[in-house]
Amino acid sequence: MKPPVPEVDPDNEEFCIFIRATSGNYQNWVFVSVVKGGSAANALVKSLQTEWGRKLYGRTLISNIGNAVYKDRDVIVKSLKNQIKQSIANSQMAPGARVMEPLLNQPTNNFEFAFKIRDKTRPGEFQKAEGLTIIPKESEIVALPLDKLRAFFSPDSLGTLLGGSS
Repeated sequence: MKPPVPEVDPDNEEFCIFIRATSGNYQNWVFVSVVKGGSAANALVKSLQTEWGRKLYGRTLISNIGNAVYKDRDVIVKSLKNQIKQSIANSQMAPGARVMEPLLNQPTNNFEFAFKIRDKTRPGEFQKAEGLTIIPKESEIVALPLDKLRAFFSPDSLGTLLGGSS
């Protein structure tokens, strides 16, 4: 039985978040959630429609989504594991119901994430693991220029620049 298709938000971009284990017997992408963006996300996605925009803002979108995902990583993984347990319990031992069971034993840091921008012209395909952008490991997500600027002007940074100790 397929889950219901969430309504498309006509005003905001939506991002479909996926997860998979990086080791073990089951490494398929699993849909986790649809996340709605706001005006900043809308502007970023619109800018990606041009080659110049993709070069300038492509990594910004990945970094923004990646930071949000990694901030909630524990909750996302716990939710996935609860969904798997519930699915197994509700399946009454149907063949194939336990196919995702190996994910239950994976530590949180053994998962990677991906996303795609929801295609509003094909709203029912939000769960398909096609056209995904893999989110880099948390340590590889590039600090955004604004974050670098904030760090530069932090009290610790200014104190060091002005001859103080940090």
